[in-house]
Amino acid sequence: MPASRSVGLRAMQPVAAVTPVVSSRPYPSVAESYWKWRDYDIRYQFSGSSNDGEALVLVHGFGANADHWRKNTAQLARKGYRVYAIDLLGYGYSSKPDPRKQEMNSIYNFSTWGEQLVDFVEEVVGQPSFMICNSVGGLSGMEACISRPDLVRGVQSIFSIHWSQYTGPPWTGGRNLSSSGWIHQMAVPSGDQMQSTFGAFPVSPRK
Repeated sequence: MPASRSVGLRAMQPVAAVTPVVSSRPYPSVAESYWKWRDYDIRYQFSGSSNDGEALVLVHGFGANADHWRKNTAQLARKGYRVYAIDLLGYGYSSKPDPRKQEMNSIYNFSTWGEQLVDFVEEVVGQPSFMICNSVGGLSGMEACISRPDLVRGVQSIFSIHWSQYTGPPWTGGRNLSSSGWIHQMAVPSGDQMQSTFGAFPVSPRK
């Protein structure tokens, strides 16, 4: 039987502590307000300076509301953006008109929500904006971008229908956007700050 031998363990080298990079800016507050749109009350949230910085409009998805962005709103404002999060008509704390009292499919559709976003940018934000959208918010953001490219500088869509599957509103002739001139108007803003917006930021202390 071979003699046993001891196996020495190599001493583990100490690992240098990683110092997280923390912005020196304090977390800005998140204000809440209502905007009157076509006799409906529309809730929105705002964070950041009202005087400078790029404007971002955060648009929630199906079954959600502006609170969907609660871990992003203040954090983006902390990085120097003017940030707005809106409740689409029929969602969250915005008005919920009875569709049975309206012409069929005339109120809850992407065209209406797109018009709501365009008017919001024009009347409340007051400057051309980037839109960061989830789910049905992505299609609404595309509608807004197509109709008013002068107000919507770009759309970042998260878990929405692919551009190539969207044919656009009736007045575009039902053209597929991937083969039309509309697609160039939807450039996503670049930069690691925008790319790391979702899931990479530390959790805001605001609950």
